[in-house]
Amino acid sequence: MISIKHLPWIGSVLFVLAVTGCGNSSTPSAPGPPAQGTGSPMVDLTKQEARYREVVAQDPQNVNAWVGLGNMYMDSGRYAEAVEAYGKALEIVPENVNVRVDMGTCYRRVGQPQRAVEEYRKGLSYEPNHANGLANLGIVLAYDLQDYKGALEVWEKLLKVAPGHRMSEQIRQDVARLKETPATSQPAVPAAPVKP
Repeated sequence: MISIKHLPWIGSVLFVLAVTGCGNSSTPSAPGPPAQGTGSPMVDLTKQEARYREVVAQDPQNVNAWVGLGNMYMDSGRYAEAVEAYGKALEIVPENVNVRVDMGTCYRRVGQPQRAVEEYRKGLSYEPNHANGLANLGIVLAYDLQDYKGALEVWEKLLKVAPGHRMSEQIRQDVARLKETPATSQPAVPAAPVKP
């Protein structure tokens, strides 16, 4: 349970988690979105999904189409479907850190924070200084698993390797708040094993 002292900053960090996922992949997606003005957004998403599905049906190894499908699902709040699409992409290119981070965020959104931590840690095993991976890992550790010590370690590393990250000011404030509360002395939640 999170102490009363933590309540003022919970909302700000939860908002940040929503911002740090959702299509952060640097992998280009194919095919592109439908032309603007061709119908309602729901119709466009339906058409876009159909196009992605057609591409992966013809070429199941098309990682860009799987990532694009996952990004579309994530951005539209269909997190379980995004996990499936990202999983297909990661079967092809397991070291794609951006996809792992997005998949971790989707796991969190479907109520599986431990799976989110596993995906963030897998991604960080490939790229230890991935800023969004570090930021999101700290958020899930702090807010979902109440592992304040683990969150502090991760966030302090983020501030060292990416001091100009778009979340750095908020994370600095959160680190200071955690350091001044006795909650940081709580035992850490055991970390999930990371497979190379």
